[in-house]
Amino acid sequence: MEKKEITSKATLEMVNLFKTTYHYYRNWVKHILQGKVIGFKFIKDEIGWEGSISVPKSEINKTKSVLQEYKSKNPEAKEMWWQ
Repeated sequence: MEKKEITSKATLEMVNLFKTTYHYYRNWVKHILQGKVIGFKFIKDEIGWEGSISVPKSEINKTKSVLQEYKSKNPEAKEMWWQ
């Protein structure tokens, strides 16, 4: 008798929320979001080192809230993401 493996993959609808550079993402933004937002990632543009922070549609408000909280607690920090 042949065993069939059953797997289910949930497909998340991702949204490119903010633009940033890979440098900012790797060194700061990733660490700001880790543990607070699920499923975020950096999507690199075809040319150069800029790209977008992509999050699941269900995490948009949480991501905005986390990044806004970071900005309010660190007003001296350089702008690391933009529309």
